[in-house]
Amino acid sequence: MEALNKTLERCPSPEDYGTNYALLHSAWKDYALSVFSTPKATQALIGENALSILKFLDPSLDSIASLFVINTALAQKDVSKEVLDKVVLFLCTFDACQVRYAGAALSALLTKIASENLFSPPVAINLLVEAMVRLEPSGTMFTHLHLPLARLAYTSGCSELGARVLDSDILFYPTTTSIKELRPLCEPGLPPYVFMSTKTGLTSLVTASTVLEYNLVRSLIYISFCDWAKACAALEQIVTHPCKDKNVSKIMIDAHKRWLLVSLLHRGKMSHTPPFTSRPALGVYNTKNRPYLAVAELFDTDNVVRFADTCQENTQLWRADATESLMDQVIMAYQKWRIINLQNSYVCLSLSHVRRATLDAVTRQPLPSNAALVVMVQDMIDSGMLKANIALQEEDPDKDGSLVFTQNSQGLSEKEFGATISRTVQSIEDLGQQYRLVDERLSSNADYVRYMVQSKKRSESDKELDPTLGFESQVEDEDLMTGVVVHS
Repeated sequence: MEALNKTLERCPSPEDYGTNYALLHSAWKDYALSVFSTPKATQALIGENALSILKFLDPSLDSIASLFVINTALAQKDVSKEVLDKVVLFLCTFDACQVRYAGAALSALLTKIASENLFSPPVAINLLVEAMVRLEPSGTMFTHLHLPLARLAYTSGCSELGARVLDSDILFYPTTTSIKELRPLCEPGLPPYVFMSTKTGLTSLVTASTVLEYNLVRSLIYISFCDWAKACAALEQIVTHPCKDKNVSKIMIDAHKRWLLVSLLHRGKMSHTPPFTSRPALGVYNTKNRPYLAVAELFDTDNVVRFADTCQENTQLWRADATESLMDQVIMAYQKWRIINLQNSYVCLSLSHVRRATLDAVTRQPLPSNAALVVMVQDMIDSGMLKANIALQEEDPDKDGSLVFTQNSQGLSEKEFGATISRTVQSIEDLGQQYRLVDERLSSNADYVRYMVQSKKRSESDKELDPTLGFESQVEDEDLMTGVVVHS
C-alpha cells in the first residue's frame, strides 16, 4: 500500500519543466499509463481504502491519480458521503491540462454523474457545468455530455444552473478526421477541437440526431422562460441543419413549427428561413407546415377575423403537435404587437385611441375599458416588451390618459456609450479568433475542400451558359459614381 501511495504521489509537476511542454507531455503520458495499468487486485485494495488515499492527494496537482482513485471507489457497491465530497472537490479543482491524459476516465466519471443518482439534480448539474467549463472555457466545442446535461437541466426544473454551457455558441463537433497539430497536448492555447477529441477520450462521436435533440431541449428551456430570442436561435439551429435529398427528420419539421411561432413572439412578424437552409428541407417545411405558415402570415396584419379564424380552425392540429400552449401565447400577443407597432407612426396618443385601434384576437373586439388596457400595457412595460410611459388623468384609469412611446427618444449616456463600444470591440476580436479557428479546421478537411472545388466548377459552368452572370463585378466603382459603364 505504501508503494502504491508513492506511485500515485509521483505525478510530474509542470514547475519542473517550465515551458518545455514536449518533456511534460511525455512525463504525463507515461505517468497516466502507469497509473491506469494498476493490476486488478491492487485496484480492489484501492477501492476499499479510497478515502484514506484521497486524503493524501491534492486534486489540483495530482489530477490523474485522484481521478483514478475516484473511479475505482465509485465502482464499489457502497459509496460513502465522504468519497462523494472528494468527487465534488476534484471536479472543482482538477488541472484541465493534466486530465487531457486521462480523458476516457474523466468522461466516464461525468457520464456517471449525469446518468446516475450519485447527487441531487441541482448538484449534478453544477458539477457537470463546472467540469465542462474548466475543460473548455470558450464553450465552442460540442461533446457527448451536452445532451445529457440539457436533459437533466430541463427535466429537473433547474435549467438556469446549466446556462454557462447551454448558452454557449457551438463552433466545433467531434470528428474522426485526424488533426494536424504538432504542439504537445499539454500546451496552453491549443484550439478546443485538438484536446476535446475522441483521440483523448474527453468526448465520443455524436450523431446528427444528438445535435438536433440538444438544440430542441435548449429551445424548450428558453420557451419555458419566455426567452424568445434564445429559443428562436436554438430552433433555427435545427431548421437549418444540413440534409440531403428529402431526408428531413421529424424533429426538424416539428422545430420549424415552433420556430415560426416563437419568431412571432420575438419579432412580431413572420420570419423567413435563412438563405442557407437546405432546399429539400425548405420544400418539406412549406408542404408540411402550411397551417403554421398561414398563422404567421396573418399575424402582422390588422385582419383580426382571418387571423382568429385560422387559429381556431386548426385547434386539433395544435393539440396533436403539442403546440397548443405556444399558439395560445401567439394569440394573446397579437394585440400587444399591434400596440407596439403604433410607435412607428406615433410618439404619443390617447388611451382611447389605442383601445379603438387594436383588437383582441380572442374576442375580436377592443378591450372593454381603458382600465383593462392600462393593465395590459403596464405588463408589457414591466416585462421590457414595450418602452413607453402611461400618463393618467387624476390617477383614474377609466378617464382618458395618454401612452407616450420612449423607444426613439432615449439616448445613451457617455458611460453607457463607452461600455457599448468596449463590448463591440471585444466581440469583434472574439469573432476574429473564432473565424481563424474555423477557417483552419475547414481548410484541413478533405470533404470541405472537395465541396469548395465542386462549387467553383459549378459557378464557372453557369457563367459559360449565361455570359451575363458576374457582369456587375466587371463595373468599376469609379464608373458607377459617374454613371458611365465602359465596355471592352
